[in-house]
Amino acid sequence: MKDLPIFNPALTVETVGFRAFEGGLLGIVITPWFMNLDLLPGPSATPTAPGEKRTHLLPAGPCEFIGARLEGVGPIESCSLFSPMPQFESALQARAVAEEALALLWTPPVQENPQPSLPTRRDLFGRLLPR
Repeated sequence: MKDLPIFNPALTVETVGFRAFEGGLLGIVITPWFMNLDLLPGPSATPTAPGEKRTHLLPAGPCEFIGARLEGVGPIESCSLFSPMPQFESALQARAVAEEALALLWTPPVQENPQPSLPTRRDLFGRLLPR
């Protein structure tokens, strides 16, 4: 990969923040050419076939992954976050972005203007009746 134009020599291969999710492990893999959110399915999970897509519901919302199989690892599902990686000037910067991405993915969205619940028919007509 070092000879390819997408290779960023300022970066190294590392994993960030893997934790339990749906019986497997979910975290970020950083390489000099991509940053992916990766899911290593647990032993009881039905693996997604290579090239097939599967959506997982993270606390922040749905996220689409593509199945693959890595030699020596087994089935894996990946969601590309960045590819290629020229915008990163250092491994430290890439790691900070990965950590922030994970923090966002594990945080449920906040509704800025929650919609009030609609009144029921009983509520509407109840207002018309004398008390």
